[in-house]
Amino acid sequence: MKTKRLALTFFALCALICFAHTLGAQSSQVALRYKDVVGTYKDESGSVFTIDRAPRGMLRVKYQGVYPYRAGNGEMSANIGEAEGTTKLVGNTALFMPSDTEQQCRITLVFKPRKLIVTQKGNDAECGFGHNVNASGTYKLRSTRVQRFDE
Repeated sequence: MKTKRLALTFFALCALICFAHTLGAQSSQVALRYKDVVGTYKDESGSVFTIDRAPRGMLRVKYQGVYPYRAGNGEMSANIGEAEGTTKLVGNTALFMPSDTEQQCRITLVFKPRKLIVTQKGNDAECGFGHNVNASGTYKLRSTRVQRFDE
């Protein structure tokens, strides 16, 4: 009888731990509304993501990337890259594939409170960017004003 009670207690404890772990995993994937992510995000290099609503529940994304460097003569210069397109927000994440690239360029946008975490898969050329321009990084929310894009 003691063994059966001990096994039942152990099983209940394991079930409780699994349930708590599942709740913790779900809380990191909080579903955001489109109005929660609209705005301008900027990183330390000066690269900018601009996010706006698009028709049919989509997000319009514009990226203006910069890779600053010091030229051989000592003057500051920069390589640039731009991308635009639309994507769908799923939870707090959006997979952005720039409209003028093929499947090689995939940019994952993860929205957190007042910041955007970006991961780029595909090199600068595959994404249509200038040499060494890469969208990966942490971008801070700079403005929540709705940004209108040129149609």
